[in-house]
Amino acid sequence: MTRDVETILESATVFQAAQTLSEEGVRRAPVVDADGELVGLLSLDDLLFVIQEEYDAAEDVIEAQSPASER
Repeated sequence: MTRDVETILESATVFQAAQTLSEEGVRRAPVVDADGELVGLLSLDDLLFVIQEEYDAAEDVIEAQSPASER
C-alpha cells in the first residue's frame, strides 16, 4: 500500500488536476481541502467528462456566432 499519496486541492483547476495525475502516473487521486481533510476522489474519467462538457459549450458558442452561410 502506498503511504505517500499525492493529493489534489479542491481549489485546483482542471489543468492542475490533470497535470498532477499525469505526473504521478495515476488515474485517480484524493481531493483535500485547505486543512488536508479528504473531501472526495477525482478520477481521470471525471476530468475527461468536464473537459468534454467545456468543449461542447465552446462549440455551441462558436456555432451561434458563425454566419448562417458557414453552418
